[in-house]
Amino acid sequence: MAQWSEKQAWRDLLIQLVRCPSITGTEGEREFPQFVASLLSALPYFQEHPDHLLVSKTRDDREFVLAMVDHPTSRGQDTVILLSHFDVVDVRDYGSLTHQAFDPEMLTAYLTTHPQELPPDVRDDLSTGDWMFGRGIMDMKAGLAMHMALLAEAAAGEFPANLILLSVPDEEVNSVGMQDALAIMVAWQEHHKLRYSLLLNSEPIFPKFPGDPTRYVYTGSIGKVLPGFYCYGQETHVGEPLSGLNANYMAAQLTRALEWNPTFSKMSGSPESSAPPTNLYQRALKETYSVQTPYRAVTLTNLLIVDQPLTCVVDQLLSLAQVTADEIIHDYQTKMQALGKSPAPLEIGVTTYNALRHNAIRQYGEGFIRSLERETASRTPGDERDRSIALVDQIARLQKAEAPMIVLFFAPPYYPAVNSSDHPLVQSVVRTLQAHAEVVHQIHLEEQRYYGGLSDLSFGGSHPIAPEATGILVENLPLWQKGYELPLAAMQQFEVPVLNVGPWGRDAHKWTERLDMDYTYHVARDLLHQAVRQALSQDHTPTP
Repeated sequence: MAQWSEKQAWRDLLIQLVRCPSITGTEGEREFPQFVASLLSALPYFQEHPDHLLVSKTRDDREFVLAMVDHPTSRGQDTVILLSHFDVVDVRDYGSLTHQAFDPEMLTAYLTTHPQELPPDVRDDLSTGDWMFGRGIMDMKAGLAMHMALLAEAAAGEFPANLILLSVPDEEVNSVGMQDALAIMVAWQEHHKLRYSLLLNSEPIFPKFPGDPTRYVYTGSIGKVLPGFYCYGQETHVGEPLSGLNANYMAAQLTRALEWNPTFSKMSGSPESSAPPTNLYQRALKETYSVQTPYRAVTLTNLLIVDQPLTCVVDQLLSLAQVTADEIIHDYQTKMQALGKSPAPLEIGVTTYNALRHNAIRQYGEGFIRSLERETASRTPGDERDRSIALVDQIARLQKAEAPMIVLFFAPPYYPAVNSSDHPLVQSVVRTLQAHAEVVHQIHLEEQRYYGGLSDLSFGGSHPIAPEATGILVENLPLWQKGYELPLAAMQQFEVPVLNVGPWGRDAHKWTERLDMDYTYHVARDLLHQAVRQALSQDHTPTP
């Protein structure tokens, strides 16, 4: 049998992958691609075809892995891309178990002897003996292990198919790995005269709600924007707080209004809905402690998008900001009256970063503003979010006479929503998987149009990215082409239908992250085989 086909061999492979601490942005993430390449290079196929195995660098000196099996019976024909990411989130949430987080056998053994440390639902899974714990075991080292085993079968001639394995870093933050891989994928397609039939990811099944038992297959992946509200209030002494407007209070009210807001989780023409927005970052922009009230603050919120145009999203956000501004004014007036004082006139402007910047250009000239932006972007410490906030802050402080104000902007990253549910090939594959799962495994496999967690599938598919990305989003994304941009040309060339067929696990990004080993080995791997077979079985080119 091919390498990693038998259950114990596959289990050992998975444990090896998890034991590599590939936390995003760490040395472990940088070293991981070479480890995967070393495992693949031991296969006879890649010893005979070393040019089919590539480790390539990203723009920030990380690396991704590409491996291709070009089967003789299908040379130059349709090819399925097996996509995965190998970075994982931090392990500080494991507390005293941090040193065991990357050792599934040790961690699972410890929890087996200390079940009282687990919540009841986790304890129930543990008691079955089918589950294994560890950081990254479900998100998504299991998917990568499934892909490596399938590639090994193809390399050994047991699974006649053209396959490309693509495993990338940075999916958990900005997806630099996937974005930078696109150009090479396009080049490989031209050089090897391939036709990419399907971009097949194996992210774990994402429950719609806690305890959701449904098994899903996903025909798309959700999109994301990171809207920010920059709040510029009025400074005052803490002894007379109603003589000013605390920016922390403004930001808190905006966060309250947006948090879990169901208005932003509706999907037109579908019973599905995205997860509601939730705050990821909120702070005052006050460098030191003093008894002056904070007059600049910012809040950033994770906002998932599906089929709604970004212009509508911006309109909704501006409307929410205006309503919140009116509520703040009303609250101020109410508090003043309760204190027996006459409220002073208070107005709060609501605007976009694009409008604020154009106003600054009119006042100071475009050359001055561009110079200020270059200097700010280059000298601000931190990540893309920090630099975006600093850019808005600099432009807003030039216009402090306009305060109080709320400024809507966007920070990286941006993930376009992608959906292939209407593509003939994807429809055929999903029908085949559903029938196979029902008959062979007695499992109902439900199609979902969008994967509920972000994934690198967003950079595949076919979507009108250019007009949106060069329009209202880019205009209000301060860091655009100053440290953040998208490979728009490569994305337009890489139009491949997408699908996600993954393993079953629970609690991604929690210390109780775990994988159903029995389902993953026997069911998920079988479904992955069926998906590839069906995708390569016939021509599913869309009718013009």
